[in-house]
Amino acid sequence: MNHGGRPRTGGLVRKGALWYARLTIIVDGAPMRTTRSLGTDSKQIARAKLKRLLSEDLKPEQAARGETFEEAARRYMENQQEEAEASHKRELARFEQHIFPVIGPMRPKDIHPRHVNELLEGVRVKNRVTGRQVMPSHGTLRHVLNCISVVLDDLQRKEIVDGNVARLAKLPKRKREVKERAVLTDFELARYLKWQHPDAKNEKGPGLGQIGLLERQTMSCIARLFGGVRTGDLHVLDWSSLDTANGRFEWGYAPRAKTRSPQRLGVDEMLRPILRRWWEHSGRPRKGLVFPSLRDGSISKAGKGEKHEVSHADAFRRDLRRAFGIDKLEPIVTKQKNGRHMPGYKWLPCRKLTAREVELLEGNGHILRVDFHSWRRAYCQSLADAGVNAQLAKALAGHATEAAHERYVRNSEKARELPEAARPQIDLGKVATSRRQR
Repeated sequence: MNHGGRPRTGGLVRKGALWYARLTIIVDGAPMRTTRSLGTDSKQIARAKLKRLLSEDLKPEQAARGETFEEAARRYMENQQEEAEASHKRELARFEQHIFPVIGPMRPKDIHPRHVNELLEGVRVKNRVTGRQVMPSHGTLRHVLNCISVVLDDLQRKEIVDGNVARLAKLPKRKREVKERAVLTDFELARYLKWQHPDAKNEKGPGLGQIGLLERQTMSCIARLFGGVRTGDLHVLDWSSLDTANGRFEWGYAPRAKTRSPQRLGVDEMLRPILRRWWEHSGRPRKGLVFPSLRDGSISKAGKGEKHEVSHADAFRRDLRRAFGIDKLEPIVTKQKNGRHMPGYKWLPCRKLTAREVELLEGNGHILRVDFHSWRRAYCQSLADAGVNAQLAKALAGHATEAAHERYVRNSEKARELPEAARPQIDLGKVATSRRQR
């Protein structure tokens, strides 16, 4: 702001090969028009520096120095922010937590593969159970490396750096144990959808427990039947993206927030009544989030804002325990602060888990317990079991590459059984009989 209260303005001037900023600065309390070198021949970088000069984030005497990696990354992320708000926040958090403290002050031209390798080897995350800083998963390291790579790719396209050194870096070697993730069968899905929360019997109206269950059941059906959408897609799904006219729900757009390429898909006739039920429960809206936040939070308001940092896996597994009859609502006596004993109810286990229920709810040495992303796995595996060719299945699931799609279908039922045509063309029974006769 200048002394008159108006926001300062400025402009860009090109002199020779470099860009200069022409703006008004305050010197000893008096405004003075000046021209400062921005030290770059890129107009995009020059605009970013001018913006920082006007907001006083960058001092005029520092304008001519080269752009740091952190400045380049923030400029790139600012340009990407409007495309995918949720993924933008996650990526920016990775930059600020793992990347900026190490290579943020460096100029992009000075970054070498060894710097990236040292950064990856030093990445640590907090264990949710113990609270200790531990080595992250292979996926987290891959995300961190990808964050560095996309910025350097952008700088390479603008000819600011000669190449992307992140492509020469290697992820730290660590023991990886790839387990299959549990997926519900159709029969188990039917049991889950049939179950109703005890709040449904409340004469005062549906309770938050019933609404939460109905929401998760609806989200499960959409992920299972509508392009195998991810949880992040469900959080940003808008009623305006669905065919809500007269409650037909014949088509809709899958957001595909990860790949940033919304996809128009037909809504399966099995899904339409489920969508219509949730639509009527929500008041038949024509726009707005399909699954807004149910509770007030630091970022979102109940019924309006988008869900943030929400995992449905624990609640989903609790639903399954209750739907399968593992837990039952039992009467208990609670003690109040005033010393009075009051009757109440609590979910308590009433029987042991079967082997299949252990797989689903706890996991074992061969399989990981079910999570909400399992619906996407079930969708992809069902395409493989139905004999859909890989190219069409990849398109329906919204995968960017066939390699990404192959990771989901390698555990399909069709991939577990030896095809009849692959058997030896002999009668093993007769071979065994002839041996006994000898």
